[in-house]
Order: sequence, then C-alpha cells, then structure tokens
Amino acid sequence: MLSVILAIISSVFSNLLIRYSLAHYTYNVAFILLMIECVKLLICACVTRYMNSEQPFKVRWGFIVNAGLYSIVNFLTYQITSMIEPSIYSVLIQHKLIWVVMFSLVLLKKSFSVQQYVSLMVVCIGCMLVKMSNVDGDISASALCLIVLQGVCSSLASVWIEKMMKVEERPKVFEDESRQKLYWFLSDSFQMYMFGVPIYLAGSFSADQSVNIPMSLGALLVTVGVSQGLALGAVFVYHSSVVRSLVAAVVIVLLAVEHGVYSVEIVSGIVLVILGVIGWV
Repeated sequence: MLSVILAIISSVFSNLLIRYSLAHYTYNVAFILLMIECVKLLICACVTRYMNSEQPFKVRWGFIVNAGLYSIVNFLTYQITSMIEPSIYSVLIQHKLIWVVMFSLVLLKKSFSVQQYVSLMVVCIGCMLVKMSNVDGDISASALCLIVLQGVCSSLASVWIEKMMKVEERPKVFEDESRQKLYWFLSDSFQMYMFGVPIYLAGSFSADQSVNIPMSLGALLVTVGVSQGLALGAVFVYHSSVVRSLVAAVVIVLLAVEHGVYSVEIVSGIVLVILGVIGWV
C-alpha cells in the first residue's frame, strides 16, 4: 500500500511542478527525462550491488519491448496533439484502461469479478468526464485510429512490465521473500531504464530550443521524476498494472480538485472515479 500512496503523491506533485515549469520557463523536456532515467539507473545499480555483489548480470531482452512501446507512445503524443485539440485527446486516451484489462486477461491469464469489471468501467467513464471540460474542435478518423493505437501500446507496455517483473520465475538470491522481491524489482528496473536511456539520449540532442529554467528547479524536476518512476514501478511489482491505472485515475481526480474549477461533468466524474476505486478495492 505504501508504494500506491507514494506513487499518487509523487505523481500529483510531478504534474503540478511540470505545469508550473512549462508556464514560466522553457527547457529541454527530453534532457530532463534522460537525467531522470540516468539517476534511476544509478540508484538501482548501487542498491542491487550493495544487496548482492555476487549475482551475475544477465540481460533480459524482453525489456526492449517496453522501450520500443514507450517510444511509439511518446511519438504518437506529439503527432496526435498536432492533429486535434489536446482537450479532446485527454478525454479519448482514457480508454486505455480497457486495454489494460484485456491484456491482463490474455498475457497474465488473470480473472476479474463482475464487480471489478463494473468498477473499472465506472473509473474509465469518470476519468473521461473529469477531462471533458472545455472540449471543443473536430476529430478526424486518422487521429482516432492513432489514439486507439497509442492506447494499445501504452496498455501493452504496462502489462508487459508486470509480466517481466512478476510472472517469470527468478533465481533465489535471498531466503527472505521481501528482500528477494526488492532485489529483483531493482534489478529489473535497472534493465528497463538501461534500454530506455538511448531513446531519451537521442531525443535530448535532437531537440532545439532555448533553455532558461533555473538549475534548482531542473534538479527538483529530476528528483520528483525519479521518485515518481520508482514508486510507479513498485506498484507493478507489489500490486498490478490495473492498480497502476487506478493510481493514474486518482491522480486525475486530485489534480481536478486542485484546479478548483467545477462543472457538472467534473463533479460527476470525480464521484464516479471514487466509487469505482472503492468498488475495485
């Protein structure tokens, strides 16, 4: 439960910090993401080395799937938002929760109760309603297809992480189960970040923009991003990809409350998300 709470707090703080930074400064987003990945990589390497320095390193090539999928997701984000209004995009992309459930059924062989299915649909509808304020503009068929593709890639990446970190058997390193789980969580995270670094490296050097963000604020963005990344990764290991999606829904609600603008759609969406999360639990 601690990982869920930390993930929610760090995600909300990260969103607020990014909103403030983008409103007041310009900076290389890809470079900040690269720094976040590098720091997470260093933390995982140091802690796993400290816990067990004798375990041989073995590359798990399955994590390259995540790197590829997240690259597609990031590319599609820029592509889609250039084709339609971001407000429309933020509503429609909420459908990815449905894909998370479907991939969990297929890849992880999970089963859900009727109450859980209903709760997830309620959460999905609630997130859409919260994001529905100020939605205007048209949407093309091609943009709609890209949104569906992005939802598929994002959801598949989430479920694939859970598969790589939880489903596959791991060598016994510690007799203590909690230390065993922590060690392999950090070891797997190291490999996942390792495959992602080259992508962010290419993106950081391809971006061409002026930078005027203070060093202290940039360091804070990296620190919060590291905390958020590790906390969300822990949610996959200690809970599931579906719970990870519910965390995202709770963050949407908290950000809507912080924004302080209420309409019938937003209030209805907040209530539905809360009821859906309670129904799942």
